[in-house]
Amino acid sequence: MFDKLRFSVPGGTEHLIPFAHLSRMQEAVELLGAEDFPLLMRLGAVDGLRLQPVRAGVLHDEALRASQRLVAHQVPTLTFHSPSGAALGSLFGGQGEADVAASDSARVSLTPRGIRIALRQFPPPVGFRSTPGLERGWFACFFASLRFGEDGICGLRTPEMGGSGAPVLLPELPKFPPVTRWHRAFVAGRPDVAEVRFAFTPAQDVFRDVLHALTAATQESLRLKRALEIHFE
Repeated sequence: MFDKLRFSVPGGTEHLIPFAHLSRMQEAVELLGAEDFPLLMRLGAVDGLRLQPVRAGVLHDEALRASQRLVAHQVPTLTFHSPSGAALGSLFGGQGEADVAASDSARVSLTPRGIRIALRQFPPPVGFRSTPGLERGWFACFFASLRFGEDGICGLRTPEMGGSGAPVLLPELPKFPPVTRWHRAFVAGRPDVAEVRFAFTPAQDVFRDVLHALTAATQESLRLKRALEIHFE
């Protein structure tokens, strides 16, 4: 399965962009007006796209304009923290629901409303509710953070869920993705994750590497006056 796009210009430097990262950026750009970014939105739709310098210049302009428009856009984020509170890395979501971990009796996802946990358990923990779209016997709740300790997992509900503000004791949850699957990591191996928190990250920061690769590749096409080739890898 192809999971990266390779941008190359003969005589220039190759640039690799994870397809999942590009797709998330396109989702954000779509909310801003996809009709203003036809080439940018087309990336990844076909393999073997070849842009002559003039068209590469158009893509370059679209990438710059997208970067400017993304200034005001915020991306749902799941941040991982050590016992001392240090940031270990993060996972980024989108405008919908992004699956994080799942088992036969529990599902964890990242949404713009917070960390959503759905449980097949009766009676459910404090604050969990049956909501439209959930199968019978499942209950869900949104959390601002989850803390992992010797006594188990405790979650702080989002203000939207109400309650006293006291931590909610949760049952065992499915394992979260390893570091190698985080979208941004400041550590390697198997770090001790003591807490995960919900936050919003500026889109320009989230998509900085994608935008840099796009502008660098298109600039090389213009500088060398040679076609920009885009392939799956």
